[in-house]
Amino acid sequence: MDAVCAPACVNGNCTAPNTCTCDEGWSGDTCNQAVCAPACVNGNCTAPNTCTCDEGWSGDTCNQGLHDITCVNGNCTVPNTCTCDEGWSGDTCNQAVCAPACVNGNCTAPNTCTCDEGWSGDTCNQAVCDSACVNGDCTAPNT
Repeated sequence: MDAVCAPACVNGNCTAPNTCTCDEGWSGDTCNQAVCAPACVNGNCTAPNTCTCDEGWSGDTCNQGLHDITCVNGNCTVPNTCTCDEGWSGDTCNQAVCAPACVNGNCTAPNTCTCDEGWSGDTCNQAVCDSACVNGDCTAPNT
């Protein structure tokens, strides 16, 4: 006499009264729950080792955020959000960060100032005079 399982086993065999032995990749009382290894992060395990990702996520385990923007100096870690590499900021990680800030110039790479004409120094705070000041300091370009 064959064993009877109620409810019936979905992805396995009824091996004793109301006892299912699940096929590989399935679990649960009736073998109706798929098993994913590794587990799905932002989605559901819908078949053995197959994740169906939540909206905005991709990858084998749904751990990669989708994005409509391009992260220039960083990575998309959650949907439409960039996590910037060190030294970069902004929505798309395209703005260099200088600390301290550039005074008379632009921050063109992390901690790298490109000085306006007539200025020099790490933060572009030193005026440049074409002729040396004899009895004073150069306080502005050629002044």
